[in-house]
Amino acid sequence: MTRKSALARPVVMVVALLAAQLAHAQTVEPKDPERKAEREMLQRAGAEPSALSVELSAGVESDSNVSVNELDANTGEGDLATVVDVDLDYELALDADSDLRLGYGFSGTDHDDFVAYDLQSHLATATIDHDFGTVDATAAYRFIHARLGGHDYLSMQQVSPSIARFFGKKLFVRAEYTYSDKDFADIDLRDATVDAGGADLYCFLKGVRRYVVIGYRYRREDANDAQYDYDANDLKLRLTQRFRVLDRDAILKLGWLYEQRDYSARTPAIGQQRDDDRMRFDATLEIPIGEHFFTVLGYEHGGFSSNLPSADYEENVASIKVGLKY
Repeated sequence: MTRKSALARPVVMVVALLAAQLAHAQTVEPKDPERKAEREMLQRAGAEPSALSVELSAGVESDSNVSVNELDANTGEGDLATVVDVDLDYELALDADSDLRLGYGFSGTDHDDFVAYDLQSHLATATIDHDFGTVDATAAYRFIHARLGGHDYLSMQQVSPSIARFFGKKLFVRAEYTYSDKDFADIDLRDATVDAGGADLYCFLKGVRRYVVIGYRYRREDANDAQYDYDANDLKLRLTQRFRVLDRDAILKLGWLYEQRDYSARTPAIGQQRDDDRMRFDATLEIPIGEHFFTVLGYEHGGFSSNLPSADYEENVASIKVGLKY
């Protein structure tokens, strides 16, 4: 009997219901702040970015340790998966100083063996920007819906006001507050509200061709069951570098994320409060193939340290995708 046929529905439900927070981790980190910063920089340079952006990609990934970090579980085994990503964005000028941006994103992962970890997530966004002169104010609404193991398990809504401004020609600062409401199907104990606040500093060393992002975020999660309540401090560092390949721009992105979590209540499995330190490093290289097509090579390393044994592990993921954008 294969692992696919051996996975009974009750097991899938337990995995999916608890693991749906992974969908939160993977889909809620929106691309629009970084894109907004790039658009601001391009506009200051006199360029007019396209109002419509479409990006489609598909490929395969190899995971050394199929896991769900928010489930605090890992299989200890590797697997191959097909991945599909869709990203649509449209920007409409409301007046000389205000814009409306609408977006939709889809991400799907389909494993060869561990089908209980198959994840499909949808992200819909609506954002209004207003330029007050020295400061740009933004209000964003996001709706996230996730499916795991072929079933609906998580819906989440976010409201996020932010302010941003340039300091000189090279520094761009953005501060944001985000309120999230997470609703898990069938497991009310995991339902939670989240308050998060932070700031990002963009250093445009060579316009959008080379820039660095340094960010900090504080997050407090308040779940129905106190054992899932925690405070988190996140630090991130990202580098984006564009360079010419066959008369077109290739894009190298390097990222590092550190998260420190302090849980506020005792975890029954270990009889004490949890203390987690999580680190991720990722690297992607996008290589153009003609005017609209591209290939992306990716690598990600995750190191998760915890006094909960099942949450203490490492993971390496390598991927290759082919895509279209315009």
